[in-house]
Amino acid sequence: MVPKPVVSCPADWRTDGLSAALLGLIAFLVFCPVLGHRFLESWDDSTAILLNRDYNPPHLRHLVHYWTQPPESDLFYVPITYSLWGLLALVSRGSAPAGLPFNPAFFYAANLLSHVMSSILVYLILRRLVPSRPAAWIAAAFFALHPIQVEAIANAWTVYTPLSAMFGFFAVWQYLIFSERKVHRNRASVPGWRRSPRIHYAAGTFGFALALLTKPTIVTIPLMVAAIELGLRGRKVRDVALPLGIWLAMAFVIFLVNHHATAVAYIFVPEPLFRTMVPLDAIAFYLGKILVPVHLVMDYGRTPYSIAGHSHLQFTCILAIALLGASWMLRRRWPWILTGLGVFVFGLIPTIGILPFTFQYFSTVADRYVYVAMLGPALVLAFWLTKFSMNLVLPAALAILAILAGMSVAQLRHWQDDWQVAAYTLKVNPRSNAAPAIFEYLFTRKFHRDPPEHPLPAPGLCSLGQSELLEIGDLMFGRHYYEVASRCYQEALHKGPAKADVYARLGRTLERDCRPLEAKEACKQALAIDPNEIDAKLTLGKIAKEIP
Repeated sequence: MVPKPVVSCPADWRTDGLSAALLGLIAFLVFCPVLGHRFLESWDDSTAILLNRDYNPPHLRHLVHYWTQPPESDLFYVPITYSLWGLLALVSRGSAPAGLPFNPAFFYAANLLSHVMSSILVYLILRRLVPSRPAAWIAAAFFALHPIQVEAIANAWTVYTPLSAMFGFFAVWQYLIFSERKVHRNRASVPGWRRSPRIHYAAGTFGFALALLTKPTIVTIPLMVAAIELGLRGRKVRDVALPLGIWLAMAFVIFLVNHHATAVAYIFVPEPLFRTMVPLDAIAFYLGKILVPVHLVMDYGRTPYSIAGHSHLQFTCILAIALLGASWMLRRRWPWILTGLGVFVFGLIPTIGILPFTFQYFSTVADRYVYVAMLGPALVLAFWLTKFSMNLVLPAALAILAILAGMSVAQLRHWQDDWQVAAYTLKVNPRSNAAPAIFEYLFTRKFHRDPPEHPLPAPGLCSLGQSELLEIGDLMFGRHYYEVASRCYQEALHKGPAKADVYARLGRTLERDCRPLEAKEACKQALAIDPNEIDAKLTLGKIAKEIP
């Protein structure tokens, strides 16, 4: 049986308002450490913000072309995002730290506030659907505090993810009110129902338009709304065809404008049969990370090519198919399972591997791609909680939320700067292609090998300890990144007492990198500290054979 939708009457606005405010405050307190983070210069913060010629110096007239001109090369048409960055650059320029053009705290504040508002809107959406206020609040807190949301907040350049979600969730919320008022507008006994539902549809359409101009992958919002309307509320297709059809037409226009940016020639595109397995694998992977949010990194290395020969691919695909089949069979008894799963999958469609996209060079899956789709698991959780007495589940639910909040705080530490991001990614995923590139960039900048006209200063002091640098150096040596490995060993020597084994590793690496004279000097340093250092003697022997 389809559950009856909840009506939010004016008499409840104070309670819901206080609940929403509490949720927003908790989300802010958990993620506010991001305000002290540095720009991630080795990633897109540099090209999108720091080195953007329209922001150096920033001026309002420099932002006009983002609205009037078609995007260049592989850039998306996202005028709201670029305009927001320009405004933040303008207001933060005066308080920028030494050597930086802008203050990163302003950019991270935009991410944080967008996430807080998105979390509140998720709560308001659930209140339209779930009869229990505590259940809706707990599910919205699950969305707000989950560690998988950290990446979208801890990157200055990913502001378009929580910002577009904020606009998109506002559109969903307004559409749900529009749908209710359209059905019940003749109920004079319910205060406020005589107000025209078109006002809410217009507000939702405006919010959806803002979302599309912030991030094109938000185009699936109409499908997410359709899943809720048809799966939970029992609406007929004819009831949603016109209003959601208009939204789909808007989404199609944005898709046509941005389709060139998704055409990537260097991404491995599998055969049609295998191509259907990539999205199934991604769905299973995301669900696993939502249930067990550990080892969350920027680069999972889960490309179509890398998973092609793995035996786990069959398991993840079977798991995803079984979940979809089970939710379909249970649709009449528990329609919220199929609806939540539908919202989840629809939210992932643009970046699930059906069409190739740029980041697939590193990985099909990334935490930021699941941000909007997290509405689906939140919806399922909210309805599942209504099956139990709140007096019984509330303590356990609050304990789990506290654990998730603690994990998010810990996850934020891995995003403090480029060094931490790359180091943690490499520890979790030693086969990462992104982490070595970041280290190469950082060491190149640190040792002043950039062109003299480079506008940014060298990166700050390495925030990694000696043991971490040695571990990373060994990983890079094993993968034949000898330049990066040698830089790690050199930095490790500056971080702590000079050790013979560190000099020996450095000498071995330099010898492999075809730098025998430097390798010889490093080995001599190792033997000066410990005359019995065997690795240094072996490396000197190799050098002696090559250079008599």
